[in-house]
Amino acid sequence: MPVQKVTKEQIVETSTLVFQEKGYHKTSMGDLAEASGLLKGSLYHYFKSKEDLMIEVLDKFYNTFKKRAIDIIENDNLKSSQKLNKLINLSEEEYANNEHGSLMGNIVLECMNVVPEFVERIKQFFKEWIEMTSSVLQEWYKKDAAVKIAKDAIASIEGAVMMMTIFNDKTYLKRVHERLRRMVQAEIT
Repeated sequence: MPVQKVTKEQIVETSTLVFQEKGYHKTSMGDLAEASGLLKGSLYHYFKSKEDLMIEVLDKFYNTFKKRAIDIIENDNLKSSQKLNKLINLSEEEYANNEHGSLMGNIVLECMNVVPEFVERIKQFFKEWIEMTSSVLQEWYKKDAAVKIAKDAIASIEGAVMMMTIFNDKTYLKRVHERLRRMVQAEIT
């Protein structure tokens, strides 16, 4: 196989798909190199280890999701109810279109007691997702109640993603999103 010229960003994108499909522990550097069109030794030019590459994958997912959510939250042309609906849509886009479920959820479950560096990044992702969601909910609820509702909503989404993945049935996630949309609708009427 000829060695291709690829960027670090392309390797991260390709590796994300491989990690989602195979998981962290069942993925080898050889798998990642092959998927990227590189020889295994060439991959080490970009990343010194599989762990370093996984950290890049987690950081890219986290930063992309966060930017998209912040763009919604900081859009002054949207009402709070519209922001919440767009955040729900973001969740649906991220998870319903991914046959392998939640990258963050899958990796944290797989690596919880093995790779603490991953867990801290994933914990920060969920913490900020809760904070962003609760900031919008505070139009209708006091801060403590908004945080509780945000935590429950995100836990429901992640649970639905797990069930969707296990049973290959997107209706689990669609039902949770519809329930969240009804809650938003109830608050604005």
